[in-house]
Amino acid sequence: MPNNFEEFPSPLRNNLRKLFATMSHVQQEIAKFSTLLANSRQDFKQSIEDFFQQQNPFPIQEGKIEDDIEQYTRLVSYCLDAGDSEILDRWGIQAIRSNPVHMLASDNYGLYHLAFNEARKRSETPLEEECWIKIIELFQIFQNPGGTVAVITRG
Repeated sequence: MPNNFEEFPSPLRNNLRKLFATMSHVQQEIAKFSTLLANSRQDFKQSIEDFFQQQNPFPIQEGKIEDDIEQYTRLVSYCLDAGDSEILDRWGIQAIRSNPVHMLASDNYGLYHLAFNEARKRSETPLEEECWIKIIELFQIFQNPGGTVAVITRG
């Protein structure tokens, strides 16, 4: 940033110096808060990880698709708080992909797919939509094992 404003009249020069000093301070505060936010998000993800290590987000249950859908909604919410889809990838995609029959309440994947598609339509942010797309693609694989998965476009 310039620190010499000799070409400007004295009152303006003094105001410019104050302005640039303030801007520099604001940049430092933004950097500080950005670091705090990143650390807070990392701590949040770790607490979710610790919790799910103790209690599976999809305990074996029978016949309550609504509970699974609610849990996926919770996972997406956690991702929005964390700022990325890492929690969903680990606990809602990888864990389920390995053993959907024993993790999900039902094998009627079409019902899940319909519910998740509706949730995707209501997405308010690109990250939220990305999360729902990942979930939808997972359930497309379950509906059509060994087949192709339709590419879902954002929008």
